[in-house]
Amino acid sequence: YKAVAVCYTTGFCICLGYIGGMEAVLALTLKQRYNYGVQDSLPMWLAWAASNLAGFVGGTSVPKFVNWAKLAVVWSAFRFFGLGMLNLFDWGAAPPLGSFLVFFMLYDAAMNFSYLAHLAILGQRLPPQHQMKFQTGLVVINLLGRAIGPVLFSGIYDASNAAAAGTGSNTVLAAIWVPPRVPVLVARPFFTDEQVYGAFSTPSAAEKAKAGSK
Repeated sequence: YKAVAVCYTTGFCICLGYIGGMEAVLALTLKQRYNYGVQDSLPMWLAWAASNLAGFVGGTSVPKFVNWAKLAVVWSAFRFFGLGMLNLFDWGAAPPLGSFLVFFMLYDAAMNFSYLAHLAILGQRLPPQHQMKFQTGLVVINLLGRAIGPVLFSGIYDASNAAAAGTGSNTVLAAIWVPPRVPVLVARPFFTDEQVYGAFSTPSAAEKAKAGSK
């Protein structure tokens, strides 16, 4: 149940803040910041697809060689890349497009990596007789996050622009950055618990296979 709590919280927060929220406001952000229309925005959407693919490849291959506890430290740190999408020195102005693009892709890859990794953790930690029940619950939780995210964050975008013109993009991206931090706080008491991430010394799948072949 510790693994369920951590994985449910992670899935909901990523779907709420990053997937649902970013899908809703990315086009608005590009329009406000860089005056990008539909055609101009195409490279950004392609970059998003590329970083999604990178996160998928990393999330399905890297855990074979590095254990969960070490990976959890990495993806928790990588979530701070989200701050690079903001202009912390002028809240009403956009950061340089190149800077925004780089940090956006790094943050997106980290979110996808973390999301896929927690699906795998839940699958490994649960006994077979509980798999269907809790995996279905995770799907429902994630869909709930994706449903709430667009409404919540588009509302934050509009409210920020109404309060101070031109601040909507920075405010909503900062708000989107917050929910994925919550799972880190939830997971902290169980960080090296064998029911969740395991110990830092736990051998990876590749290390176990290597040891077994000797």
